[in-house]
Amino acid sequence: MESWERDLRSLHSPLSYGSPLFALLLRVLHAQKILLFFDIDGTLSTGLTTMMPESAVKALAQLRANGHFTAIATGRLQASAAAVAARYGFTDIVADGGWSVTHNGEIVEMESLPAADCIALIERLEQAGIPWAVSPENEKLCVTTDKNYLPYAPENYFPVLWDPHFDYHRLEHLYKVYYVCTPDEENHIDAGGLPLVRYNPHVIFVEPKEKQRGIRYFQQLYPFRMRILWCLATV
Repeated sequence: MESWERDLRSLHSPLSYGSPLFALLLRVLHAQKILLFFDIDGTLSTGLTTMMPESAVKALAQLRANGHFTAIATGRLQASAAAVAARYGFTDIVADGGWSVTHNGEIVEMESLPAADCIALIERLEQAGIPWAVSPENEKLCVTTDKNYLPYAPENYFPVLWDPHFDYHRLEHLYKVYYVCTPDEENHIDAGGLPLVRYNPHVIFVEPKEKQRGIRYFQQLYPFRMRILWCLATV
């Protein structure tokens, strides 16, 4: 491993113009064109705000002006990631934890969570009296039949539709499941092997954690021009 590569791996600061991370990127990028993938939360944006500081906007502009490929790699739902991408000039997105790919503004891949496994999980949650919600479509919306989920719904996340007639058993695809669960309770709930991401101390998400899967799409798309792949995100 090159010394710059070791240095880059050791940095976990958000991207900003003039930051140690940006300075180190410049050392690497003078040599050749590169594929750069950025997470949204805590990397491009401050926390979960999705708002980029001007310093990060300036850094991205310089990277693009120098001919480098910039894309987003996030666990967010594609519709949510696309809204952030449009605001900051990204047309290429790896979202849904690697299970969706958007190229030049068009969705080219988007895979559902395993519907049968998620339905079985919701059944277990209901039997245990654990509030839950689901995102059945690529829309910034959660749906639940359990009114008890509403007080726990994250304020800075999607709106929640309470529909007592919603039949989750009929779902053939879905993209996220959410349920109320503290860290102490987490190991006592059978998630059926589904991938879990903790959102806050009260709510856990079922969402893929394979960003590298979507990143490979672009690596294969540009092998002749982009010889180095780097991902500034948790994969």
